Amino acid sequence: MTKNQMTKNVFLPEDFLFSEDVLPVQGDPTSYTWVSPYDMPDWVKMSSSDKELSLVFQYRDREVAGPEETALDESTELPIHVTRGQYSGKLMTLRVPLAKDVVSMVAERLKLVAPHQKRKNQELNFLLLSNILRKKQDEFQPV
Repeated sequence: MTKNQMTKNVFLPEDFLFSEDVLPVQGDPTSYTWVSPYDMPDWVKMSSSDKELSLVFQYRDREVAGPEETALDESTELPIHVTRGQYSGKLMTLRVPLAKDVVSMVAERLKLVAPHQKRKNQELNFLLLSNILRKKQDEFQPV
């Protein structure tokens, strides 16, 4: 590892994940939907180099990523490349070029694309990861 590379793990305790401003809940008090515990990461491995930030989300079900890395959306200004869970479609990895405030920009993009996912579990996973990045952006922002 060169001096410009950095790797660290960020643990996500349950009290953080289940806090009101992190856990996405949709519906009303009598009928609601929220993220499955298997779609909540336990920790995130962050790596950065001179040019790129990489986040690997570790889930308790140990699902493996599908074989392809794809673009998160059509944006070319800040391309975000992702891998998804082979069966669930949840986000497993995220790779993005370094930019000023890159973590907050990624969080906002995840929030914007969440409603366009094929399944509800994917939408809620994207919203949860957006909230995690927003709340812990100082820990994930490369120095």
